[in-house]
This record gives sequence, C-alpha cells and structure tokens, in this order.
Amino acid sequence: FVSEHIWKSFSDPLLNLLSNHSETQLDLLEARHALEGISAYFAALRGTEEDFARIQSSVLKISEAQEKHDFEAEASTVMEFLIAITEATHNVVILHIVRSLAPLLEQNILQNFKLLRHRPEAVEKVNKHRANIVDAIVSGKPDTAREMSHSHLAYIEETLLELTREQSRRERSLRRIQQGNEPQ
Repeated sequence: FVSEHIWKSFSDPLLNLLSNHSETQLDLLEARHALEGISAYFAALRGTEEDFARIQSSVLKISEAQEKHDFEAEASTVMEFLIAITEATHNVVILHIVRSLAPLLEQNILQNFKLLRHRPEAVEKVNKHRANIVDAIVSGKPDTAREMSHSHLAYIEETLLELTREQSRRERSLRRIQQGNEPQ
C-alpha cells in the first residue's frame, strides 16, 4: 500500500514555488526525465499483460480528453498514464515518489499543455511520442522505452524554450513600438 499523503508537506512548497517561478518548470522537466525514463525502462522489463492493458486504456482516455479540448482532464489523464507506467515497474519506491509528486507533476503537465497548444503540430508529435513509449513498453524493449521517454521530454523542453523565446521577442517588440508612440 502506497499513500499519496505521506509527502504532502514535501510537495506543497514545491507547488508554491512552481506557481510563482516559471523557470522552475524546466527543473521539474529535468526531474521528469529521470523518473519517467526509469519507469518506462522497468515497465518494459517487468510489466504484465494487465499492466499493459491499463497503460493502453489510459492512452485512450488522453485522446478522449484531447477531443473535448479540456486541458485539466487531459493533464489528469496523462498523470494516470504516468502512474500506470510506474505501477508496471513493480517498484514501490519509484511508485511512492511519483505518487507523492503527482500534484506537482500534473501542474507541470497542465502548464506545458497550455503552452504547447500554440503549436498544433506539437500536440500531434507528443501523441506520437507517447505511442512510441507504449509500443516499446508493451514490446518488452526497456532501453527503447527509456530512450522514447527521453526523446519525448526533450522535444517538450525544446518546444517550450522556443515558445518562451518567441514570446520574449514579441514583448520586446511591443515595448519598442510603445516607446516609439510616446510623445517627446
């Protein structure tokens, strides 16, 4: 039995930090590389048919949430997907860590989705990455599963950095325009 509340005091300050400092989103994405990569690896190595069915079912729920354009539901179902993969590791320590960080991870996922929606092709690519991760897990290819997980998160990180740079350029441009329109 793994309690989701044991580390509640651990995750609450992190939630506050994330909500106040957007740059910490990248720190969390780096941590997700470690957690999700090792989870995908061990899920492919140790997962059962029941585990694989739960993982595949969670992917269908993600698609349903996407069709409704419901970011919160989508983030919640992606978290269910990550938990299903972590459960398939059959490692209670990894599962406990991921469950303890679930509110933090789900908030990160939600914020990422809101930004990625500015690039419609990004959503399609993220879905393809997720399918590749599932395929590697179900096929019992641990190294490939870990690589697919890392590729997925690296793509998200690169896309978010590009979007942030674009936003910064727009803001600078707007400031220059506004300064040029001020009376002398």
